[in-house]
Amino acid sequence: MQLSSEECAPGPPTIATLQTLGDIRALLSRLPAERRQQSTWRHVADRLNRAARSGDVNDAVIALRFVLQLERVPCLPQ
Repeated sequence: MQLSSEECAPGPPTIATLQTLGDIRALLSRLPAERRQQSTWRHVADRLNRAARSGDVNDAVIALRFVLQLERVPCLPQ
């Protein structure tokens, strides 16, 4: 999945490619603290932790795509 990070981090817009759960965790860690505390991003973090324990990434990917759509971050699934 490729997304523009202009909504996620200060600075010029960039493209990020998320291929692993670690990539999603890194994205979450770059979010401002107040954004990470929003219920939508906490839900993504919860689904990410569940995926890490179970190996089933579908819920984490769906949650992330949903939040990115809500925040109008361009996202191109691959």
